[in-house]
Amino acid sequence: MADQKANILIAASFVILSLALGFLQRGTYVTGIVILMGFIAVAASLAIFAVMPLSRPDKIKRENPLFFGNFASKDEDTFLANLETALETDASLYRAISRDIYQMGRTIYYTKYRYLRWSYRFFLAGFFSGGTLIVFEILGWVPFLAI
Repeated sequence: MADQKANILIAASFVILSLALGFLQRGTYVTGIVILMGFIAVAASLAIFAVMPLSRPDKIKRENPLFFGNFASKDEDTFLANLETALETDASLYRAISRDIYQMGRTIYYTKYRYLRWSYRFFLAGFFSGGTLIVFEILGWVPFLAI
């Protein structure tokens, strides 16, 4: 779900950046467009960070035989031994599945959604500030950031 939201935000950001670049090349509403483009570029970057895979084996505190980041650096025999241990009883199987769900949830909440929240904030701030400056330019008011 987080990846889908981030991908939508990335696509929308690049469409807006493309349209804004057209306005910028015509020389209309320059101040508002530059502000809009800056905020939207930051929003797109944060959304890209949200979908980038992160794997830091050195930060893994607890072994999880179901998580590829734990077993990717191990040889196959070690992986199979760890997996057999985790799956030998129903209780250990449920514990392994529960641990995997918990770790995935923490990763999604504390990394992906953190970047996604900031991305949405910059996206909205760009529309608000850029839109306000464009309205000022339409009304003939000289924005304080006139280029």
